[in-house]
Parts: sequence; C-alpha cells; structure tokens
Amino acid sequence: GGLYLENRPASAWSSVRMKLSEGGELISLDGLAGSGVSRRHPSRGDYARLVERATEGTKDLVTRSDSLRWSRLKRVVTSEWTWAESQPMSPEDAMYQLLSHVKLDPDGGILNIEKGTGQASKLRALKKDGLESTLAVIGAARAVGNPTLMLCFALSLLYRYFFQETYRTHMRHQCQAIRLHVPLEQLYVICAVMEVAVATYCVLRALYHGLRAYCYGNKAPVGSTTTLGCNYKYMYVAEFYLRDIPTLQSLSSLRLLAYAHPNLISKNAKLFTSKDDIARAMLEKFVDREPNSCDDEQLAERLAGLIVQHDHKVCDEEQQIQEAHNLVDLTPYNALMRFTESEAFEDRGHLASQGFKPEVLDKLWRLHLITALEKVVFVVAVFVCAFFGVVEFFTKVCRLSLLLTDPHVYWWTPVVFFVFLVNQSMGMISIQELLRWRVETFIFGGSDAVISAEEKYTMSMYLALLMEKVWNSKSLSFKQKLAIMLQLDDDDLQQLVIEEKDKQKGAIAASVRKWIHANALEGSHLIRDSMAAWVIR
Repeated sequence: GGLYLENRPASAWSSVRMKLSEGGELISLDGLAGSGVSRRHPSRGDYARLVERATEGTKDLVTRSDSLRWSRLKRVVTSEWTWAESQPMSPEDAMYQLLSHVKLDPDGGILNIEKGTGQASKLRALKKDGLESTLAVIGAARAVGNPTLMLCFALSLLYRYFFQETYRTHMRHQCQAIRLHVPLEQLYVICAVMEVAVATYCVLRALYHGLRAYCYGNKAPVGSTTTLGCNYKYMYVAEFYLRDIPTLQSLSSLRLLAYAHPNLISKNAKLFTSKDDIARAMLEKFVDREPNSCDDEQLAERLAGLIVQHDHKVCDEEQQIQEAHNLVDLTPYNALMRFTESEAFEDRGHLASQGFKPEVLDKLWRLHLITALEKVVFVVAVFVCAFFGVVEFFTKVCRLSLLLTDPHVYWWTPVVFFVFLVNQSMGMISIQELLRWRVETFIFGGSDAVISAEEKYTMSMYLALLMEKVWNSKSLSFKQKLAIMLQLDDDDLQQLVIEEKDKQKGAIAASVRKWIHANALEGSHLIRDSMAAWVIR
C-alpha cells in the first residue's frame, strides 16, 4: 500500500531505506523492473524478477505491513508500549475504514515463509494443528481407498455379470422387480465400465505427476529463459497434492453433476469459451501487430481511440472521455463487437489510411460461428453431464439394494459399499477444491473473475514456489510439511496473500464492539459477553 522498504537481511532490526512516491502510489521497482516507470501493481515480468532476486538473496521487498509488524515486535522486546483507548464507532463509519488496512502482498506471501528476507514470517498461518493433521491422514486414506474400492466394485460387477450365471440371473430378477421401464441391467454394466475408465485415468495421472515430481531435475521447460528461482519439479508436486489427491478422495462419475449444478453453470461457461482468445488474435492482425505482442488493455484502448476519434469527434472533451471510459475496460471480444457497431467499422478507407488491415474484419463470421458452436456444445455437455450423473446415482442406489439382497456376498460388503457411496455423494462437489478455486480466482482472475491460460500458468508457478518454500523450510517438521501439502486450503492462501496493518483492524473492531455494547444491541455477542463475564467473575 504505497510504502516500500528495501533492506538487506543482515539483521531483523537493520536500518531500512524507505522510498515514497507522491500520492501513496507504488514506487518504481528501482533496478528491479528496469524501466524506472512507476505503476500501481507490479507486472508479471516484475514479479518474475522479484522472485528471482529474492531467492538469490541480493535484495528483498518489504511492505509497509512488514515494517509495522517489525516495529510492533520491537516494542514487545523493549517493553515500549502505551495503551490506546478505543472510541465507540458505529458500523456505518467502520464500513468505510475496515478495508483501508487490507492490502495484497506483492509476492503472494512467498518471501514470508523463508527466513532472512526481512519480512514477517507467515509460517504460523500454514502450520496445522492436531485436528487438521488428523484430517490430512484421513484425506490421504480416502485418496487411496476411494479409487481402490471404485475399481474393486466395478470390476467385481463386470466379472460376475459376464462369468457367473447365478449372479446374472439374480440381477435380472431384481431389475424386473423394480417397477421402472428402464434397461437397468445394461445401465449397471455401462456405469461400471465408465467408472473403471475414469478411475484408471485419474490414478495414472496422479502416478505420472508423482513420478515426475520425484524424478524431475532442476531444469526449466523448453524455451524458458529463467527458472524464477523455482525448481520446476514442484509444479508437479503442486499438481499432485493440490489437484490429484483431492480428486481421488471423492472420485466418481457423480462428480459430473458438479458441471450441471445451477449455481456453477454460469461460472463454468466463462471457462468454456475461447472467443476472447480468437478476438485477440484477430485484433492483433487488424492493428498490424505480431501475435501475442499486445495485451488486452492496449487493444481495447486502440479500438476505443478509433471509435471516439471517428464517431465522436464533434463532441466535447467530457463526452469523449465518458465514451472512452465505457470502452477501455472491455474484453477483446466485447471490444470487437462494440467496434463492429460503430461508424468507424464501415469506413474501410479511413481504416486502411490509418495503417490498419480492414480485410481481417471480413472473417468475423468465423468468430460468430465458433462462438455459436461453443454455446451449443456447452449446453449439450451440461445436459450430458446431468444425465450421466443422475443415472450413475440411480444405479448406485439400486446396486446397494442388490448387494443387500444378494445371498452370495458377505454381510460387510453392502456396509462397505454404503460408506463408499456416502463418501462419493459428499464429493459430488468438492468443497475444498471449490473454496480454493474461489480464492485463486479472486487473486489471479482479477476484476473479470476469469482465469485465462496465462493467468492459470502464473497461478501454477505461484503454487509451485509455495510448495518449494514449504518443502525446503527448516522450521517445519516432515509431518507438518505433509500436513500442509494435504490440507492447504483457501484460508491458508488468504492469510498468505492478504496483509493487514497491525493494530488498525483491531482498533476498528474494538471501537465497533464498544459501540455495540453501549447501544445494548441484541445478538450473539451478548451471549459471548455473558460467558466472558462469568469466566472472569
């Protein structure tokens, strides 16, 4: 938030050199960005050089939150503190101040994990207590047990159906007893084959990532010019622990229902389309630039300039600025569609005289065709996922009744299948993955809440750096490292990325608490106050 300090990790209390810019803006990353241009947020290139430099130990970036925390710790050590009386503050007033102390850590909390960087440690946010460590063990057991039982039950059904006449006869009689005109017997077989295929693929993918993480050397991918201080094997480590393990814990065909959930359809639709990528490629060719040489903001600004200077040239400056304000934040696809509605789009001679390639716009029908096909495919995919998910759930319930009435199976078999079904039902929508996905989208997706392919790769790099710092930390035991790997959730990411000014949030909360107590409002806080009064009585 506007104040950056640079120091060398010789001592926690070493002198720091502060640099401020006018108006509280982010200062130029002197020598780090290389350009000397101030910006509000560091770019990806700045972030890469920041991580590279921090891991080399040449210079560290310390935020104001770190500086204030060091000052707070120093007051504790030197016993130099004073009491500050909080004044009542209404929730309306607190609402305007509450977020003023919250900032995003420029390095995502990566440098707060290792020692000697001059930043306040955030390891306490990652350490797991006894309950979370126990849940990590249970999660590892679920990741092994669920796909194993999935394969065992599916393969057992297929084997007994095709090679045991008595079992097939019993299944047929039970299917006839169910008063539904559906080919239930064939559905059993189809769902069993589908589960074998899904379980085999996911297990092999997890084994692939695990083996690559174990065998991968300290090499960058082909074409990479820097390792960012990160061993790329930890990209596979992150993929294994943060993607594969949660998937295996509740793996089943029931997870198809997640893609048909009414509250997630609109979010999945954003990830399904590629219209912005295609529109970006068309606009780059239209403005006669090399592929992947312009960002979305530049393209939107260029189209906005065309529209404003051609369609609104007779308007006054205030109207032109207002129109530009409505255009510069559009995505490539929306900007292109807005441009096709303008008068500048029809004036091909003017576009050619300005150095553009208007003939590229003659292929817009291809973009419209692909966009329409994507919508059709997405709708069909949603219905297919809903259909197979419902069929899978129905056949599992019927399968449970089949096991309960089958005299040729042990009594504990239906019990195990019931527990197996409950585990898969809880994982139709993985809450852990969903919550972490929302935090990752908030951090990397930006204001449009969409993670592009480039942002997804950047997110993978961040998680890889996080895994590396955790795994190489000397302050964590081996059990703690495994617990963090298995139980890294949205709370951990939020505590790493979000920085708060020490004492400011507490002061606001204390003022609001005093205002609530003074106004004797009803609520759960009265129960907590009563319990606190009873304890200290």
